[in-house]
Amino acid sequence: ETCCGAELNVFKATPEHAHRLILTTPVLSPRKFTALVSQDDPAFASHMLPLGYDPEQTSLQQAITALCQEAEAQVKAGKVILVLSDAELPKGQLPIQAALAVGAVHSHLGRLALRPNANIVVETGYARDAHQMAVLFGVGATAVYPWLAYQVMADMHRTGELTGNPADARENYRKGLQKGLFKILSKMGISTLASYRGSMLFEAVGLADEVMETCFVGMASR
Repeated sequence: ETCCGAELNVFKATPEHAHRLILTTPVLSPRKFTALVSQDDPAFASHMLPLGYDPEQTSLQQAITALCQEAEAQVKAGKVILVLSDAELPKGQLPIQAALAVGAVHSHLGRLALRPNANIVVETGYARDAHQMAVLFGVGATAVYPWLAYQVMADMHRTGELTGNPADARENYRKGLQKGLFKILSKMGISTLASYRGSMLFEAVGLADEVMETCFVGMASR
């Protein structure tokens, strides 16, 4: 299970502590993703942060900095669910790689003590298997919506490569991802996704110090 909503002071119990959305899985279906980003309750107000940038006008470093600043502004304005999305980017734009984006926003909000006030949901075509999902959760994602994987499955149904109910295919895909995530977490001796989230339990190879300090604070590197 995964909880959505602001995390309040654990040393002071209030009724607001129970005002959370419970997701049965951190890998969202199209229906659950739509429901999550369409909440009318201000406690779950969402904001879309596109991950695209124009390489002719902006460097990757500048794009990541702007993304972090926008995330900070939206959290201070009361938004709780930040949706980092690389879907439907305008022609000519490049996407910020999802793990870089999530890690940068997670670390930036953490430095400002704003991270408990927000959830990071990733709408991405990057993550397709359990390891890629685990990386996103490990660098700070709350939930992931793998839009490209669902789009590929829909195309395969249209061409006849997949048969049966499309909804069943998506459900089986998510179950497979969950089993993979359970295996990854168990190898680390971690029993809950909440303990794994933002733990940076990876080792980066070949990344510059500037990248590590911006996107992967606390992760081992060589």
